[in-house]
Amino acid sequence: MDEKKKAIVSGGGRGIGAGISLKLAEEGYDVAISYANNSESAEKTASIMKEQYGRQCYIFQSFFEEEGAAETFVHEAIKKLGGLDLLVNNAIRPGLGASLLDIDTDELDKLMRTDLRATILCSREAARYMAKYQIKGNIIMISSMRAERAMPNAGLYSGFKAGINQMAKCFCLDLAPFGIRVNSIEPGAIAVRTKEELLASGMKKELVEAKEKFSERIPLGRKGSPADIAEAVAFLASDKAGYITGSTLLVDGGLTIPGFPERVGEPGTDAYSWGYIKKKSEWKWSDNY
Repeated sequence: MDEKKKAIVSGGGRGIGAGISLKLAEEGYDVAISYANNSESAEKTASIMKEQYGRQCYIFQSFFEEEGAAETFVHEAIKKLGGLDLLVNNAIRPGLGASLLDIDTDELDKLMRTDLRATILCSREAARYMAKYQIKGNIIMISSMRAERAMPNAGLYSGFKAGINQMAKCFCLDLAPFGIRVNSIEPGAIAVRTKEELLASGMKKELVEAKEKFSERIPLGRKGSPADIAEAVAFLASDKAGYITGSTLLVDGGLTIPGFPERVGEPGTDAYSWGYIKKKSEWKWSDNY
């Protein structure tokens, strides 16, 4: 194995994952990334890494809800990279999981397999490789501020992310004898798409405007960016953080300190808080009881 640093970033082709991938390329890593559906974004990220930073980027399409997909991704990525120093578990399946009353069993299984199970399996395979070859590497979990704050209609996503934080603490003890560090990062409200991109996606204008105004209620006065999370990843993976393991780093501009604003808003807006419940006329499950 050569001296170049090597990283795997699941979901590394767009949004927060792309920001992490590009930062790691800047830090001298060759990177393997996974994507589920947006090959164009993954290709664009890889192109920037090669052209701007001169680093290799290997792209894999992977559907983590499928059996064996997570393990295969890690194994194939390690082969292409020629080794592994860092795993960043970033991939998720979009969605919060709905109210307990409205949880769909099939969606529950897909969310659990992608958001939680795949994180465990990717970490296991990466850790086994690092331990076997005596690599004092890093595993970083991208969690969420939602692991800290309870909100309606988000029990699955929030619960899985809280579980990831606790697993990082337990896994760090499993791997400490091998010199492998495990930490998690909790992003706050991160702007991954511009106002124009949100409108182009079909989101209603009033919802886009609500997201824009939400920045005013964050203590530091702005939403975060993928670069903010990427800087945290780069720090935790560096020798400067060599004595940090089992920690959860909250990167949210202070948002969770006062808590989410208790304002009643429509579903889909950032003001969607505890005060909203569906009317009985909207219950889709009630006919079965």
